[in-house]
Amino acid sequence: MPYPSKTIKFNVLKAIVLTVTAFFCNPAASFAADAPPWTVKTKNRIFEVTLGPQDGPIRINTVQKWIVSIQDASGRKIHSANVQIDGGMRGHGHGLPTQPQITENLGEGRYLIEGLRLNMVGAWTLMIGVELLERRDVATFEFEIDY
Repeated sequence: MPYPSKTIKFNVLKAIVLTVTAFFCNPAASFAADAPPWTVKTKNRIFEVTLGPQDGPIRINTVQKWIVSIQDASGRKIHSANVQIDGGMRGHGHGLPTQPQITENLGEGRYLIEGLRLNMVGAWTLMIGVELLERRDVATFEFEIDY
């Protein structure tokens, strides 16, 4: 028995709409093949955040220093924010193996993260929380580490 063409067209259209909506409405940026540093807008588009290791590539199971740079929507560097970091591997159901901290304000909107260790290959999420005066927002970085 042939499929009704209206049902097929509707289901295809529904799948396209859902895919496009998920892609454009997801506040996280995914970086499967791109080398860091990465830049994303925060969830509410208050800030733009750039994140990457201080000394080049991500090294598995090594404690590294990372740099986070923050600017507002108009491009002004944010140098007096309260910045937090958190993350983990959602697929494995665990957080970060260490407790990284923002240890230094480097000026020009740049902050030093110390104590970050990504201990295995796989899909990782890092979240950078930014608070400045009464404005709070979060940048979410999702990326894959592979050999």
